[in-house]
Amino acid sequence: MKTFPKNIRQIGEPGAGRKILIEDYVYTYLRQLAEDDLTCMKTAVLLGNAEDGRICIQAAVEADMGQDQKKWFTNEQWRDVFAEVQQWFSGLEVVGWFLSNPGFPVQLTEELRTLHEKHFPSDKHVLFLMDVMENDADFFIKSDVGLTAAPGYYIYYEKNPDMQNYMIHARRQIGVTPSEVVEDRAAKDFRSAIREQLEEKEHHQNSRFVYAASILLIVVVL
Repeated sequence: MKTFPKNIRQIGEPGAGRKILIEDYVYTYLRQLAEDDLTCMKTAVLLGNAEDGRICIQAAVEADMGQDQKKWFTNEQWRDVFAEVQQWFSGLEVVGWFLSNPGFPVQLTEELRTLHEKHFPSDKHVLFLMDVMENDADFFIKSDVGLTAAPGYYIYYEKNPDMQNYMIHARRQIGVTPSEVVEDRAAKDFRSAIREQLEEKEHHQNSRFVYAASILLIVVVL
């Protein structure tokens, strides 16, 4: 991605360092994956590209690794992941991984730090932690002091047919037939958020206008 996307939502304060961008369909898919079963951890591998000071996440595939972190990212598990990547997202590279652990704080543990440093050693690799029960999510990225929480990130929206098709496939794999077009849902959610931001901005501007008019009226009366 050479140009910065126009339709974005800013989460937190990304700052001037390496910017993290995640496409809205990918974010929607990861939330769905986490919400499917609130009794266990869910993992996925993040795909995209890392260049020009940005890490752009354009896709994600589930990585079924079980619940024992000591047995995660084996050769067999990577083989299955890359088979999915080849089928659905050929041309994208691994840019990190995702973990949902419902009911547990979005915090970096020593086990997660060790896993990340062993299997995702590049400073272009991120860790995305999510707790859907608390509606909390954070990215972690390498810095001069090691793996730390990113101050913020961006969610952007674009036509992403590969991710849409994978999402539909993933739902059907667990016996769920999508009741609506994935694109319509994601686009509606994103545009609704953009509209809320615009309405908030407009409300703020109107409040400033009303305040200024009130001051002028008081001056005229005096």
